[in-house]
Amino acid sequence: MNIHWVDSVNSDAQFLNLLSHSMIVGGNRVVVRSNKRDIFKVPEQVEWHDFSILGRLPKSLDGHPMRYAVGLAYPADWVRTVAWLVRNRVKSILLTGHLKLPPIDTAAHIALRRAGIETVHICHKPHPDYFEAHSPKIARKYKRYYHCSSKIITMTDYTRRLMMNYYDLPADKFIQMPHPHFAGLLSNVKANGASESRLKAWATDLPVITITSNYTPEHGFNQFFAALPYLRKQFKKIRLLIVSVVSDAIRKKIKHKLDAAGFLESEYQLLTSSYSYSDLLAMLEVTSLMLTPYNWATQSGVIPLASAFGKPVVATDVGGLKEMVLEGKSGEVVKADDPEQMAAACARILNSANYQHYLKGSFLACEELFSPKKATDIVVKTLSDLER
Repeated sequence: MNIHWVDSVNSDAQFLNLLSHSMIVGGNRVVVRSNKRDIFKVPEQVEWHDFSILGRLPKSLDGHPMRYAVGLAYPADWVRTVAWLVRNRVKSILLTGHLKLPPIDTAAHIALRRAGIETVHICHKPHPDYFEAHSPKIARKYKRYYHCSSKIITMTDYTRRLMMNYYDLPADKFIQMPHPHFAGLLSNVKANGASESRLKAWATDLPVITITSNYTPEHGFNQFFAALPYLRKQFKKIRLLIVSVVSDAIRKKIKHKLDAAGFLESEYQLLTSSYSYSDLLAMLEVTSLMLTPYNWATQSGVIPLASAFGKPVVATDVGGLKEMVLEGKSGEVVKADDPEQMAAACARILNSANYQHYLKGSFLACEELFSPKKATDIVVKTLSDLER
């Protein structure tokens, strides 16, 4: 099957890299149109078109059934894009993007549906705080957009229920798919040798707990800070790896919290500048356990990333996170606002008698919860069914 894909300029590049890779591996032809080429790490087989009012559209669909994923931006580009889709008799397309949508997105979506084109929207990162912050006026605008969708794909049941309730959407509008894991996408990437050597020398043979998150309210650094004294009690010897692109002021704050909890500078690493996939692999190489202490979340890309590389997870029981952990197998789910329980779960997993069990469970989660093939099959089937 041929998948013609145009990225939304406000999409999550990491997720789209992941999904486009899964599509290629699944034997699909993929064409991407975007103005964000520098942040995409898509496979070489992906065809690329610039996404701007000056960028060219493919001349034809070569007589094959196409699924054309369209990013929502640029009014002038939308006029000719919709015309091009109609001219080439496209029956269904894939839409991608964040929850926050400018007005042109809704207008373009309505235009597509009026043109007789079925639309499938992958809602891959609708944070609950967006729902809480939106005014009723803005919510009504977004409601029109999602009611236009023929189908909405979510990656947790929590997301589905959240959107159903918020936008008053029927259950049969939703399809659920797994969040693909990262092993395939990163299989051809080599770890940064210098970073890996440095981190291994720092870690020695001690367990390393890693937290890699944005420093935002939903990602729960406050939970991590609260757990530090209990982690100190649980582990006489431990390493903490904190990966978060933050300002110097926030870096100092994190350092102060670590110092106050009794951690020596030799026991932690603060990686607070931007990093590449090669750097990420070096970090994963030394990681023993991934901590996701979120305050709220519809899902997390960190959990399938960890599972792909055999790293157990300790996650809080918020939003859709508990759906992404095989409890007692790939990790542990703990109550939010219970830092002592969080530290105890870390100690339980890192106990030498238990660790191999959790490592095997991480790979089991890749098969049961994060299968790229299952994700791709669901997307393709959803689009194909709408064309019948």
